[in-house]
Amino acid sequence: MGLDSKITSLDKKTKKQVRETLKSINIALKLNSAKTKAKKVPSDIRKLMTWRNELEAWQSAYGKAEDLMMKAEGLGAFNEICTRLG
Repeated sequence: MGLDSKITSLDKKTKKQVRETLKSINIALKLNSAKTKAKKVPSDIRKLMTWRNELEAWQSAYGKAEDLMMKAEGLGAFNEICTRLG
């Protein structure tokens, strides 16, 4: 398995993971919509909102990438998001 095919495979898995994670986050935020509108938003809800914003930005930047270099860059950006937000 060459490097190109590994990058393509990881990119495909990452895009699927981002879609599933965004779906779960959106459900959680809808279930806690009263908390998101409160004056003081709980830290766990704020963290979900931060994750959603970061993943949506990643998806818009790299979600349609077809070029191998863009896919590799997207994988690096995804790793950076995961590392930073923990």
